[in-house]
Formats: sequence, C-alpha cells, structure tokens
Amino acid sequence: MTESYESFTRAFFALAGFDLGCYKENQIRRRVDALMLRNGFSGYGEYLQQLKTHPELVRQFMDYVNINVSEFFRTQRHWVHLDERVLPDLVKRFGSRLRIWSAGCATGEEPYSIAMSLSRLVPLEDIAIIATDVDENALALAARGEYSASAMAHVPQEFRSRFFIRRGHSYCVTPALRSCVTFRRQDLLQDNYFPGCHLIVCRNMLIYLTETAKQRVFCGFYDALVPHGALFLGNA
Repeated sequence: MTESYESFTRAFFALAGFDLGCYKENQIRRRVDALMLRNGFSGYGEYLQQLKTHPELVRQFMDYVNINVSEFFRTQRHWVHLDERVLPDLVKRFGSRLRIWSAGCATGEEPYSIAMSLSRLVPLEDIAIIATDVDENALALAARGEYSASAMAHVPQEFRSRFFIRRGHSYCVTPALRSCVTFRRQDLLQDNYFPGCHLIVCRNMLIYLTETAKQRVFCGFYDALVPHGALFLGNA
C-alpha cells in the first residue's frame, strides 16, 4: 500500500507538477484517501487514470489537498506585535515603500490584513504586497476579495468601514485596498523566490511540510530577505 501511494505521488507530480512527497505523509495521505473514496475510486491506480483524463478532478484534488485555512488578523496577539513593533520598525529603517511577500496566502485574508495594518503608518499608494499560493482557485477568490459576514469577525470597525463595501450578506474589499496586493501563483517548493523582501509572512502551510522541505523553504526565505528583514510565522 505504501509503495502504491508513493507511486501515485510520483505520477501526480508528473501530471500536475505538485509534489505531494514534500508534505507530511500521514496528514496529506488521509486527505488523498478521503477524496479518492468520496469519488468512488477503489485504489490509487484507478484514481490516477481518472485524474489523467478529467482536468476537473485535478482541480478538485488541488482544492481539497491544499489546506486553505486563513482569516483576517489571524491570532490577535501576534498581530498586535506586528502592528506595534515590527511594522513601525521596518518603516523607520527602510522607509514607506516596503517590499512585502505573503507566502501561502490562501484566499487573501492575510495580505489584506497586512495592507490594512500598514495603512496606519504609510500612505495607501505606497503599499505593494506580493501574495502567492499554489492553488489557483484560492487565488481567484482572493483577487475577487469578497468575504462572508462571519469572515469579518476580527476586522476592526475602523478597517471595516474604510476598506470594505457591504453587498447583501457579503463584504467586498474596496478597489483602493485591492490595488495594494498583487496575487500570483507560486509553488514554494519549486519556483523562484522574490528577492529584496523587507517582510515575509508565511503562517498557513509550513506545519504540513516534511522537515527536509521546511528547511528548503527557510533557506529560500533567508536568501529572499534583506539584511535585518523580518519573517512572520504562525503560532505552531
């Protein structure tokens, strides 16, 4: 069974360019198995053949396997530290036009949160954030910038009234906030990193990687940061 799964991961990488082998096997394999069974396939071989001939199954697979968990101002006490210490220090040392990268941005809450926080310190037109993720569907949602009322629970009222437009039961980011963020597809395990960053934020995916893959990412982040830049990680 293990060999069969390993063969599946190699074949899927050849098919879709996504390396399942860089993720912790127990976590990612449970998700693969659950989706395979949900679709009514009895084994990895049958599932792979269907993936090869049905692009919609590949899109479904990527949506399900990528753990797109995010929220505005995730883990409040960490954002207080970012607001009160990290961002003011970066602006003081590097100026208002910081190069910021939100890696593994999922559906966009993280880069929009950074832009809102930074707007307290610098003009909105000076804010330029690169936000990347491997999941194109998540990026499409992020670029649309439309969120449910429940997703807005941790957005301060000052930001809600300034940066969002209410449309029925949803909230849409304003064009001014949207213009602060550039969304791009990027695979942290394969693609080139963005050099010269003053701040890199990655709070959504590292805990799912193997130690080898994690070290590769950390080395890439180190090279991408300017001297004395900042790396902002998640709670884990």
